[in-house]
Amino acid sequence: MENLLYSSCNPFEKNKKPLSEKRTSLPLVKAVSHSVKDGKPDTYVFTGDIDAMWLRDSSAQVYPNLHFVKDDKKPQQLVAGVINHQTRCMLKDPYANAFYNDPQKVGEWAKDDTDMRPGIHERKWEIDSLCYPIRLAYRYRKLTGDVTPFNDQWKSAITLMMTFPGIVHATES
Repeated sequence: MENLLYSSCNPFEKNKKPLSEKRTSLPLVKAVSHSVKDGKPDTYVFTGDIDAMWLRDSSAQVYPNLHFVKDDKKPQQLVAGVINHQTRCMLKDPYANAFYNDPQKVGEWAKDDTDMRPGIHERKWEIDSLCYPIRLAYRYRKLTGDVTPFNDQWKSAITLMMTFPGIVHATES
């Protein structure tokens, strides 16, 4: 597993190289753990001080890298890995919004009144937690033409999301 720390490309920071000179430092990604699982890229993005990956935040965190995915394999693999990781998370629990990289980790909300399971940080269903991964996947596909993340597992996740009671109730109101 390759652990990568990327610094932001904040134009207001002094003594920073221009983005064109920082191709090994992808913009706006705080910290990621990138590996290959089942022959596919897998990227876990922890976006804050808690070692958990929020679906919405991880999508937003890597979204600026979409500007580079057409011409550069490194950000393409990074984003494809996020899509793959999010897919597994959504299949694990479409009601959860934050997950641990360790599928056996039990967090501080383990005794919550909901159906908490190992690997889940919190279960706070929000429609944007499901919409952001779709937005990221759509834009990735449009820019790269790469369909490899959109396998049967991804289709199952999308089907589950679209038939999930929270989605049905939100669209009926």
